[in-house]
Amino acid sequence: MSVEAPLLEVRDLNVSYLNVKVLSDISFKIFRGKVFALVGESGCGKTTTANAILRTLPEIASVDPKSKIIFYKDAHNPYNLLEVDESQFSREIRWREISMVFQGALNSLNPTIRIKDHFIETAKAHGISDKRWILERARELLEAVKLDPDRVLSLYPVEMSGGMKQRTLIALALILNPKFVILDEPTTALDVLTQREILFLLKDLKNKFNLTYMLITHDIALVADMADIIAIMYAGRIVEEAKVEDIFYEPLHPYTKGLLMTVPKLNEFKEDITSLPGSPPDYRRMPSGCKFHPRCPYAMDICRREEPKMVDINGRKVLCWLYSEKG
Repeated sequence: MSVEAPLLEVRDLNVSYLNVKVLSDISFKIFRGKVFALVGESGCGKTTTANAILRTLPEIASVDPKSKIIFYKDAHNPYNLLEVDESQFSREIRWREISMVFQGALNSLNPTIRIKDHFIETAKAHGISDKRWILERARELLEAVKLDPDRVLSLYPVEMSGGMKQRTLIALALILNPKFVILDEPTTALDVLTQREILFLLKDLKNKFNLTYMLITHDIALVADMADIIAIMYAGRIVEEAKVEDIFYEPLHPYTKGLLMTVPKLNEFKEDITSLPGSPPDYRRMPSGCKFHPRCPYAMDICRREEPKMVDINGRKVLCWLYSEKG
């Protein structure tokens, strides 16, 4: 029986900004047709991981040469995205195979040009100059995201609501028909009703265009009925990875448990909701041992001395001394 090859596989991804390490040994697999969610507090490295995949890291960033990001265009044609020539990457991969809905819909569109020009400029940047084709494709996608193309294409971003801008960014991400889409905080700054509409829309588009998603969010409740696999990030590391039902019904890592305690439940009063004590560490002055130990209610001496290694427990992964023989 053959094992299905992933669409994308990240192996030991290490990234530094100048001399400060911000990602440490990030590894995961994303399979075709699935939703892989990367969850954690702001500043934990989620967006840096996405930018490393799309190769849009800032100039001050450096990627460890031993890191690998393997993209399986088909099962028999894998290649390391970090080794692809930049011109080839821009021409053949970025936006054609892998695209991204960037964080901050309210500020991601150029306020000085109309929406139709956003589609034209995006397509031109990736080698397509046929305006007629571009605008036909834009109309198709705007209809798919439940917007009126005749109206929206002539608008400036300032004339649109937050929800309309977010839908437009999603359509822009699909302009060259990619199969893998990174969604970076797709509902940030939107009201609750609009958030729900966007999530329903993303599910519909996934089925309609046979998409695979990597969903980035700080809100663990957001992924409850959308993700297949959840990876929890803390201080530039993945500390737990499991199926969505395992994360919500049987979390292992103390940080995951703390995140879930911040989610309000229908049968709880406001006073029952707790927040995680303390703050994430400063990357320039990381604590010794486990990076979560200053905030962890279960911290032991070994947690303060030594950094744990990832443990596999019945197919799920956890980075915690509580689940190690040594701990």
